[in-house]
Amino acid sequence: MGHNVDYVIVDSLLEMCRCLGYYSIIEGMENSKVAEVVGDLNATLLQGYHYSRPVCRKDFERLLDGDRELCEGHSK
Repeated sequence: MGHNVDYVIVDSLLEMCRCLGYYSIIEGMENSKVAEVVGDLNATLLQGYHYSRPVCRKDFERLLDGDRELCEGHSK
């Protein structure tokens, strides 16, 4: 995503969220390049395979308890 129509739309939506006091979550961060570009837009949260594969409830609870081993092989 560069400075094109998509970028302007996402940036505008995120600015609207900030002005209204809402959190924003952007899904689809599949690699470091996408995460870096989108991260520059200052969304509240980013999610996707770049950070973790999908996990079942049991594994999710382990992640919440600090078990980072589940994310081995993925960026942290």
